[in-house]
Amino acid sequence: MSKIVRFSTDCNDLISIYDNFLFMYSATSDQQWIRRVDFNLSKYSEHFLIDVGRLESLEGFVRDDAPHTLSFYDITFIQSGSGELCLDGESIILESNTIVFTSPFQVRSWKSLNSLKGIALFFVRDFVNMLFNDRYFLDRFMFFDNSGVISHLKVDSEFFSNIFEILVEMEKEFQTKDIDTNEILASNLYKILASLNRKTRLHNLEAKVFVNPYIHAFKQLLEEKFKEEHQVNFYAQELAITSSHLSDLCKKNLGVNASEIIKDRLVLEAKRLILYTELNIKQIAFALNFSESANFNRFFKNNVGCSPGSYLKYSPKRQFYP
Repeated sequence: MSKIVRFSTDCNDLISIYDNFLFMYSATSDQQWIRRVDFNLSKYSEHFLIDVGRLESLEGFVRDDAPHTLSFYDITFIQSGSGELCLDGESIILESNTIVFTSPFQVRSWKSLNSLKGIALFFVRDFVNMLFNDRYFLDRFMFFDNSGVISHLKVDSEFFSNIFEILVEMEKEFQTKDIDTNEILASNLYKILASLNRKTRLHNLEAKVFVNPYIHAFKQLLEEKFKEEHQVNFYAQELAITSSHLSDLCKKNLGVNASEIIKDRLVLEAKRLILYTELNIKQIAFALNFSESANFNRFFKNNVGCSPGSYLKYSPKRQFYP
C-alpha cells in the first residue's frame, strides 16, 4: 500500500516507497516540499533511458495525490477510466483516448482516479539526443514546450489504438533487450512523436519545424538562470548578441519578446511555489531574487491580475487540496 510522504531539504536521493517502480525521489533545496521524481537508471541490467509502464500496475504512484515534478519527459495514454490531473495549476479531465504531456519540472498531482488504465511512456532528453543526433529534436514539438500551450489531446479511438499498439510493441521489446533494442525503441518513439505532432496540426495548432540555435540556447540558459537573472541584457551578453537582436529573434520565433519570456518563466515558477510549497510570500520573493516581498507582490499582480494570496485562494489547485 502506498503512502504520502513529504521530504525536507535534508533528505536526498530517497528510494521510491513503491516496490518495483522505475523512479527515485529526491528533494531540491528550492522546492523543499515538492517531490522530484528522477529516472532510475538501475531498473534494467543494461542502461535504458526510456521506459513504459502500465498505469493499472502502478496504483501506488498513480493514485498518489501529492504534488511532484519529473526530471524527464512523460506521455500518459489513458485507455479507460476517469479522474483529474492538475498540471501547473491547470485541471485536466482524464477519460478514454486522452493523451497527457508532462515536460521536466512541471508540477502535477492526480485526483479522484477511477479504474484508470493505460500506458505511460517515459524518456530522458539524452536518449533522444544520442540516438537522433539532434539536440533540437524535442524543441520542435509544442507539447514539450513546458509552457502549457498543449498539455493534453483528446483523440479518436482509431488514432489512439494505433499508438497503443506501438506502446505494446515497446513493452515486448523491453523483455527482449537485444543488442539493437535501443534503436528499435527510438524508432517506435519517433513514430509516436511524429504522429502526435501531426495530430496537433489537425487540431489547428501550429507545429514547430525549425528551432533557431539562439532561441534554443536562450531557453536553456533561462532555465538555469531565471531565478537570479531577470534582465534581457544578461542573456544577450551570454549569447554574444545584442538585447534588441535577442528580442527580435524571440518575437519572430516565439511570438513575444525576450522580456515577456523571462517574465512568463518567473510567473510560472512563482505559481508553482505558491501552490505547491509551504513557503511564505517573503520566502518566495527571496527564492526568485526579488529584493523586497512588496516588489514581488507588485510583479505578480501586474502579470497575473491578482495578488499571490488571491491566486492561492481561488486557484484550481484548491479543487485538489481543500
